[in-house]
Amino acid sequence: MMISGTELHGAVQAYLQSLRSGKPQGGGSTRAADQISIGAGQGDIARWQSMLKSMPEVNPTTVQNLSQQVDAGTYRPSGAAIANQIVARWVSDGLPN
Repeated sequence: MMISGTELHGAVQAYLQSLRSGKPQGGGSTRAADQISIGAGQGDIARWQSMLKSMPEVNPTTVQNLSQQVDAGTYRPSGAAIANQIVARWVSDGLPN
């Protein structure tokens, strides 16, 4: 499964909010089987969050390499690779009802 930077940022924000409020996110009650323990302190989470915010969502080196291949007419992605990325993105964004 592929998770975008925006989705990861949202998940971290929801987790931090649940820590601050002392209540689980999602509106339901929490049973012992629904809980997870993450061995990170508040300082670690803040540091990771800061690192995530500083990371670009687009890798400039990859964009430059692909642009050069397109300009040179040498970019030839396989149909299978394209289909795999479409499905991976579709799944990571949530399947339609």
